[in-house]
Amino acid sequence: MIPKVNYIVNGSGERLYVQLSVKDWDKLMSEHQRLVSTAKFRDGLQSAFQESEKIERGEKTAVTLDEFLDEL
Repeated sequence: MIPKVNYIVNGSGERLYVQLSVKDWDKLMSEHQRLVSTAKFRDGLQSAFQESEKIERGEKTAVTLDEFLDEL
């Protein structure tokens, strides 16, 4: 999706601002939020795999499901 935009420029033609429709802005913000959520999910998975590897190497103690739930 490439929205139709208008640029506000200064006297020398340098772009200073962008104008776009509210509909396009909402789509852009929705896509941004989706990407942020995806990145957070990916980071969480990466952290979980790293923790799992530490447990396998004996660098960290595993926690049972009951212990995990008790911490909540």
